[in-house]
Amino acid sequence: MSSLDDSPNDEPAEPADAPDATDRPDTPDNRTFSSWAEASKHFVLAPENYRFIEHICDYIGIERLVPIDTNSYLKAIRRDGGPDIRIHPGFTNGFVSQEEARSASGSDSNAWKSDRKPGQLWGVHHPVNQIGQGSGGPARQQRDYGLCPHHNLKLPASGVCEC
Repeated sequence: MSSLDDSPNDEPAEPADAPDATDRPDTPDNRTFSSWAEASKHFVLAPENYRFIEHICDYIGIERLVPIDTNSYLKAIRRDGGPDIRIHPGFTNGFVSQEEARSASGSDSNAWKSDRKPGQLWGVHHPVNQIGQGSGGPARQQRDYGLCPHHNLKLPASGVCEC
């Protein structure tokens, strides 16, 4: 609540110098990591992406990393106080410009405007990601039941031509 008058149960407002959300880790066990090398032991990513993320963390200058929502992503707190970098399994966002996204990722081609703060932040896809690949279940296989010898059409699973 912003003031005592707004509070229905007369609880005092948080002091102006209260720590913000970045100072209170969002994880049940309050884990934080001081480096990507330490965090990478606890965060599941495609192995091919580890060096990519390490480069981003080194370029940006990360103070600490905080696992969010039971390790669904890592919030990387910048030393310079800029916006948090959010490291997801298939992408990273929170870059302040397209130039920063490209320089941090070492890539010319995959920077995109983030929806997190429209028009203000940028993101990059990781070299190996499963974005748009479905729910992670096995791929649906197309079975071949042969062709009808009379009509040259694919047969259904019954093997009997329906023409």
